[in-house]
Amino acid sequence: MAQEQLTSLPLLFSFRQMVSGDGFLAGVRMNGRALLEIEQVDDHEEAWISGVAPVGIAGGGNDRGIAFIEFRKSWMEVLFDLAAEARSIEDFREKCERFQGSTEDGMTQLWQNAVAVVRQGRYEDPALETGDADTRVFFEVVDLSHLGTGGNEVDSSPLVAA
Repeated sequence: MAQEQLTSLPLLFSFRQMVSGDGFLAGVRMNGRALLEIEQVDDHEEAWISGVAPVGIAGGGNDRGIAFIEFRKSWMEVLFDLAAEARSIEDFREKCERFQGSTEDGMTQLWQNAVAVVRQGRYEDPALETGDADTRVFFEVVDLSHLGTGGNEVDSSPLVAA
């Protein structure tokens, strides 16, 4: 089957970040969904990654690697803002859960349409691994105020949702 040049690619992402707030230190882990959109502008390519679950985060650049870095920065900025507003670890956890649950029907539909194209075998990318599009979106906040530094982990690369 002929491969298509997709302009919208469904992604799965997994981020981890330590966040400090007023009187707490939290470890945050999130698995989410995003949409990579590639656009040809004049003689170069531009890439944007927008959050699908959760919405409200985005990053862009002149290639998808830079877009992913900017997307992750946008996610971290939201976390830091939520931590700055939180009165306690419990309040921070609640704010994170509301953020994680944010969706927008139009973005969700675009993401599902892009997943269908990938599942039909009409897109392959040797630079990206494939992950299960039905993977649950989740956000986990763990109180680390009493722990040492034993929980350090490196984020994984984005996966093409299929």
